[in-house]
Amino acid sequence: CLTPPGLALVQLFEKELGTNFIKADIEYLQVKLPKLFIEDLEIAEDLKIETEHDLVTVEIKGSIYQDLCSEVKKFQRICDVVGCPIASALACALAKASGKPVVIEKEEINLEDRIVNIQYRILEEEPE
Repeated sequence: CLTPPGLALVQLFEKELGTNFIKADIEYLQVKLPKLFIEDLEIAEDLKIETEHDLVTVEIKGSIYQDLCSEVKKFQRICDVVGCPIASALACALAKASGKPVVIEKEEINLEDRIVNIQYRILEEEPE
């Protein structure tokens, strides 16, 4: 039982948007998070969230967390389990909005183009 490194960030996102992501859905995040990241919090130059079935792909360009994510990536075991703070925050937001567990499947950082691509999978809930 680990506290996700992005928990405080997702709480900030909810506070800024005036909502609890449990009351939202993935489409809400697709619409609201880009403006929040780009204009309101100035976390990134651009943010795109695409969904295909249970797969969610996030592209972040010019993130202020890019260097931190790059450093965390050096610790592969940590990165694979919990991700960098921004990847973790987005995973938390997706989990709350979908009501299902979410895993970070892949995180790629292109330092030259200043782009972070993160792929998430929304898991089906286990039967009770």
